[in-house]
Amino acid sequence: MNRIRTAVLVVLLLPATVTAQSVTDGVLAIVTGDHDAAVRILSPYADEAKDPDPLAAFFLATLFHSGRVRGDDNYLRTCGLYQTAARTTGSPVARQAELLLRDLAGPGATALFWELCEQSRRDHQNTARSRQEPSALACAMYARGIRPGSSPAGDWQAGVLNGSYLDRMPQTRFQECLLAGGTLGLHHGFEPVTITVEPGYWVSIDLLGVTVPDHGNEKRFEQVWAGPGAVFLPVRYTQLLSGPLRNQRRNCIEIAEWLPASEPGKWMLLWRLYEVRGVELKDIAIEELVYRPSRPDLTTRGTLEDFVRLEVNDAGEPGWVALARR
Repeated sequence: MNRIRTAVLVVLLLPATVTAQSVTDGVLAIVTGDHDAAVRILSPYADEAKDPDPLAAFFLATLFHSGRVRGDDNYLRTCGLYQTAARTTGSPVARQAELLLRDLAGPGATALFWELCEQSRRDHQNTARSRQEPSALACAMYARGIRPGSSPAGDWQAGVLNGSYLDRMPQTRFQECLLAGGTLGLHHGFEPVTITVEPGYWVSIDLLGVTVPDHGNEKRFEQVWAGPGAVFLPVRYTQLLSGPLRNQRRNCIEIAEWLPASEPGKWMLLWRLYEVRGVELKDIAIEELVYRPSRPDLTTRGTLEDFVRLEVNDAGEPGWVALARR
């Protein structure tokens, strides 16, 4: 009976909403009982970061939810897939997925549960993206070879090879590749990060800017952090409780990089502080925290905990304290 109902659902939905044959094959694999094949076919479509297929996510979620396939954590995997099916713009199964999501979570779901659910969803998206994208390092090496006299294969050949990545990588990743192959260098240490601020709300930071959710869509803020030869510290996220009653949440993000100082031969640590406010990332402060006589590498760059601390004073006002002298 369940297979008949599934087949009826396929007949009703696929002609109007599914154009990719692979998604159709995945749903038909469920109907025929080949669940491993269904997971293999549907996962890339459900976990596509930029344009996930809500039907692929929905049917994949039902497999994990029913226990017909097992993963590392079926509970969170199911939750993340139902989120994708329910909240992707134009989803034909949004209502059904939302009901199943709330049934899965139960009335006592905590903020931590929703945070773990969202993190599971984005982790699978990042894993899928890393499997699908060609090597960013190779792209950057070809970009470096474009510079006159720098490529044993010749500048023209390097340009052709680098250009071949343009159609195979997302635009943002290709621009990062050009940056790393140019003045930034290959050993900059920047690691893209996605921060869950609250249930259903996240901030994704890469070398070229910030992405935040905005009413079912994504809002992008272009911002090139990197200077020539920069060495980045890991991005840090801190939530402060400010105000007289310590009940005002302040979501702070810090980005810091070692850069050449104005004095020849020296390097400075440039620190930027931002606050997440709704769908905006507000500039709060920028300071040169400390200087060094030579360029740090990835083993000696340190972490923000070594140089600056965010805090709330007795009056409930947020601020920061530099921990190292210039």
